[in-house]
Amino acid sequence: LSAQENRSEQLESENERLATEAITDPLTQLPNRRAFEQTLDREIAARIRRPEPTSLGLLMMDHDKFKTVNDTHGHLAGSQVLKEFGYLLKQTVTVPGATLARYGGDEFVIILPDHSVGDALAVAESVHAALRRTTFLQGSFSWAEGPIYWREPLTMSVGVAVYPIHLARKGTVDLKKNLLLRAADQAMYEAKAAGKDRVQVAR
Repeated sequence: LSAQENRSEQLESENERLATEAITDPLTQLPNRRAFEQTLDREIAARIRRPEPTSLGLLMMDHDKFKTVNDTHGHLAGSQVLKEFGYLLKQTVTVPGATLARYGGDEFVIILPDHSVGDALAVAESVHAALRRTTFLQGSFSWAEGPIYWREPLTMSVGVAVYPIHLARKGTVDLKKNLLLRAADQAMYEAKAAGKDRVQVAR
């Protein structure tokens, strides 16, 4: 390759790296909120164009005792939990076409194309069960003065909503996206109000 071609390839590679970083959460290496919302927009727009409606599942998840980790061992311990949970999600949810993302803070979301309420609920229950089987913060870490062995279960409240079941079919892509997010979010908070550590389907 000539020097000019080599520089062009390097520039292209650098642009690809920057583009990937712009839509990737640096902590968990999952898609970030921006990438999640772009994907959700595309999935809903595709369903609006289809003559026959197809379903789209959305899970919204929030850690129940995340603040306890931060208060006990500091925010670096909390960051470690988020890293470990991101890895757990990737190992647990292997559905083709699913989008796993960090929504913000200790909230995570999953988009499940062509999933009915029952299908989406099954995925939510599998994540919930995997989380209860997993022990976090075990061992030595560079940011800790000594080994950490966290004993309490780190549970989640999970809200499940499905397009078009849980929202009106009329409206713009943006409206439908916001209504679906709201339905999943409300279901998640209903799970918390009912005692946490559970899965709740939107009403």
